[in-house]
Amino acid sequence: MVVVDCRRLADSFDAVDYFETNKRIPYIVALNKFEGQLDYTSEQVREALEVSPEVPIIDFDARSRLSGGEVLKTLLRYALEHNRTSEPVA
Repeated sequence: MVVVDCRRLADSFDAVDYFETNKRIPYIVALNKFEGQLDYTSEQVREALEVSPEVPIIDFDARSRLSGGEVLKTLLRYALEHNRTSEPVA
């Protein structure tokens, strides 16, 4: 999971690059709302960080357990689906 603070978008490039380079590792992008606001849409973030179209990008509030739980559920669902569709390692 890559947690993105939209106020510091540039800080997320290295993490996203790592996962995009290592396609066998499933990941999601979680956009942390600061004071309930997002400076960018998920599509703007996808384009700026060059996130693959199949990678989920979701909004959340890092201060909320409920919101954090939803992020983890999304990551697990995506990882399970990614595992089913990826080719076995030789």
